[in-house]
Amino acid sequence: MDHTEPFLLRNLLRKNDGDLYRLKLAELHENVRRKSMTWQEEVLALEEIKQIYEKLYGWTKQGERTDLTLLSDNKVPNKKKYNQSKLAKDLKISQPKLSLDLQLAEAIKKYPEIRESKKKTEALKKLRGLALHF
Repeated sequence: MDHTEPFLLRNLLRKNDGDLYRLKLAELHENVRRKSMTWQEEVLALEEIKQIYEKLYGWTKQGERTDLTLLSDNKVPNKKKYNQSKLAKDLKISQPKLSLDLQLAEAIKKYPEIRESKKKTEALKKLRGLALHF
């Protein structure tokens, strides 16, 4: 890997690192960079990446101060916690795109008619239509 890759991605496959989450994360990063994924595969992969980051590093809501979050074992600030902005930066995509993609990932699990959309823009229109009915 070259040095232009995000910091976490460069450090995922350290020598003798048997962490299955990190291996899966490396696989998902590679898959998301591929251009041949369907929009459904891409949004589900992004959701899985987010879930793995949550397990490995913790997750903060937008605007939550990570310098005040303490690790339970040694009581020092945990600055490694992630949020959508940090994840979007690591993935080299915009935060609004990541946010929409994560919403679509949830939606295609709940509403099969959204999954059947051929294009992401069509799925977003269906999702907005469903939101108006609730």
